[in-house]
Amino acid sequence: MPFLGIAFVAATVVSLTAVLQHTGLVDNKENPVGFAGFIAFLVFPFTALGVVVLGWVHFVERRPLASVGLRDAHRTRTFLYGQLVGIAMVTVITAGIWATGGFHMVALGSAIRSPVALGSIAILLVCFALQSSMEELLFRGWMLSAIAAKFGLVVAVVLSSLAFNLMHFDSRANWIFVTNVFLFAVFASCWAIRTGNVWGVMGWHGGWNWLLAVGF
Repeated sequence: MPFLGIAFVAATVVSLTAVLQHTGLVDNKENPVGFAGFIAFLVFPFTALGVVVLGWVHFVERRPLASVGLRDAHRTRTFLYGQLVGIAMVTVITAGIWATGGFHMVALGSAIRSPVALGSIAILLVCFALQSSMEELLFRGWMLSAIAAKFGLVVAVVLSSLAFNLMHFDSRANWIFVTNVFLFAVFASCWAIRTGNVWGVMGWHGGWNWLLAVGF
C-alpha cells in the first residue's frame, strides 16, 4: 500500500508539477511563481490525486467512501473545527518561537490594508483546504485504513507515517524537520482513528498550511 500510494503521487502530483514547471507557473525548485502559479500548484495536481484515490477505492477495492473516513455526519462543522484548531496551533507555536528569539518580526498585518491581497488570501484558503484534504485522503483515509485491515492499527500508523515522511523528504532539511513531519503524521493518524473520519484532520492540515504560507 505505501508503494502504491507513492505511485499515485508520482502519477499525479509529480507529473503535473513538472507540467506546471514547463509552463512557467512553478520554478525549478518546485516553488509556485506568482498568485496564478500558487493556485495552479495547489489545485491541479492535488485534484488529480484525489480523483485517482477515490477512483481506486470505488472501482478497484469496491468499498464505500465511509471506509476511508468520508462519513457524512457533520462533515462541514467538523472540517471547520479542525481548520480553526490548525490555525490556532500554528499561531501559538510561531508566537512561542518568536517570543524565545527564534524569529524576528519585520512587518505586522500589511496585507490588511490591501483589498486585493485579502481577496487573494481568501482564495488561497480554499486552495490550501483542497490540497491538504487530498493529502489526508491519501494517507490518513485510504492508506491507513487499507493497511490496518491487513496488519492492524499500529503497523498502519507507522507505515503510513513513514510514507508521508518520504513524500515530504527534503535533502536540505535536518533531523528535526524529518522527526516533526513523522510526528505530525502520527498525530493526524491518531486524530482520524479517534474520530472515525478524516474531515477534522483535513481541516487542521489546511488551516495550518494556509496560515503558515500566507501569514508567517
